[in-house]
Amino acid sequence: MAQPSPQFTAEVALAHGAVPVTAPAAPCSPLDGFNGTILPTEVSPLYKSGLALVALGMVLLPLFYAAVVAFTAWASWDCLVHGAWVVSVPGVILVAFMLKPLLAKRPPQPVTYTLLREKEPLLFDFIDRICALVRAPVPRRVDVNCEVNASAGFPRGMLSVLGNELVLTIGLPLAAGLNMREFAGVLAHEFGHFA
Repeated sequence: MAQPSPQFTAEVALAHGAVPVTAPAAPCSPLDGFNGTILPTEVSPLYKSGLALVALGMVLLPLFYAAVVAFTAWASWDCLVHGAWVVSVPGVILVAFMLKPLLAKRPPQPVTYTLLREKEPLLFDFIDRICALVRAPVPRRVDVNCEVNASAGFPRGMLSVLGNELVLTIGLPLAAGLNMREFAGVLAHEFGHFA
């Protein structure tokens, strides 16, 4: 009795819904996926002027808010001094509610753990490659916490900006739910804010 050819057997198996099986690939490093370059996007002068306008608005917005609070407080005081206390009372309440967010205490920060380059060289090499691709500064510190979030920022405000003290924070629940490509995309997004 003649044996069917291997090609015939594979065709029959595929026709019945079988998935072709290939030999498992040799284990590779996540760093092996970084080949090629990302070219920077050309930014038009109109876009740059729009960014400058938005930055100016962000600086002026707190000043405008302070001016509104000061004007409302002055108007309430003036009404009180001139005997119009009926108008003054709502003004004082409005000023109190406008100042309340500025005086509220900050929510507690989640517990973070700092990773060391010596103990996690693969992760740090991965981050370094992403920073090189998106032309962003390399973080000085990498922290992990139990938030479903990732962020990159300057922990001490302007002091950190001047010292180029960028900190990357990776939420472990977020990282656990992503594959390598998605994780790289999240990190590239965070570093894109500083590119």
